[in-house]
Amino acid sequence: MRKFLANRYNAYQNVVGVLNNFRTSYEEVPILVQYSDEFLNLFEEMKTKITKAGMTYREVSGKKAEAKAKMAQVASALAAAGLVYAVDSDNAKLQSYLRFSSSRIRYRKDADAIEICRNIYEELDRHKEALAGYMINEEQITELKNLIAEFEKLQVENETASSGNVVETRRLESLFKQINLLLKKKLDRLVKNRQLTDPEFYNQYFEARKIRDF
Repeated sequence: MRKFLANRYNAYQNVVGVLNNFRTSYEEVPILVQYSDEFLNLFEEMKTKITKAGMTYREVSGKKAEAKAKMAQVASALAAAGLVYAVDSDNAKLQSYLRFSSSRIRYRKDADAIEICRNIYEELDRHKEALAGYMINEEQITELKNLIAEFEKLQVENETASSGNVVETRRLESLFKQINLLLKKKLDRLVKNRQLTDPEFYNQYFEARKIRDF
């Protein structure tokens, strides 16, 4: 969340506390209750969306990073053993496909990392009979294939979560505007009318309304 919106959100949270704490002092004023409840409902929706959007994207992104690291680790380990065979058999083309460390795969763009790992898998699968004597078995090759598929799946999920974040961000911006207008045009004006009859509520409300830059 951008800094100025985060500061505004914190101020709104303070207003929520004041409205809840002083509920009994204005519960017999219908119009104040109406707009107070409208504000509280909008803020609750905002809080839910901020939490949901942030958690969903972070969870998927974290899983994707872990899957990429695992894929790179397994691919590079198998490639290293396969490279010994490629050198022994003087196969320059095979060497070019297998000469990748874990970090060289992991820190490439996702599409490039997938292509590298898929090439490694295909070459290992093609030479699997000869590679049996180089500590590479069919089970390990299949594991790499599955890790590539899992990473591709998480890549799609990550893109979907990112797109969902864009939609949620637009809705959040709309909620910020709605709440800001509700406070400025209605609640602020109504609470000002309580300055003489309920000065403590008035003072705490407008103290909470201050947007501080942290």
